[in-house]
Amino acid sequence: MPIDLNKLQKIETPSPSQQAGDKSGNVLVLLKMADGSAPPDFVRVRGPIADGLYSAEVAVADLPRLDAHPAVQSFSISKPASRID
Repeated sequence: MPIDLNKLQKIETPSPSQQAGDKSGNVLVLLKMADGSAPPDFVRVRGPIADGLYSAEVAVADLPRLDAHPAVQSFSISKPASRID
């Protein structure tokens, strides 16, 4: 069953192309955590960006868990940047 990203409270404005994802893949997210909190175990942290801000990878199926996690303040799904020539 597809995930309805509009029902997630902590996600920052998903685009229509991001909403079209299915449960079989992973997405890259920017993850903002509460002060002193570590990212949840079910996400793969790619690297810290700043205090409490991480680049991470999470399964689409785990987005509702991410949204419900008490230490997660917000998250946004990353999208590829346009090529600069």
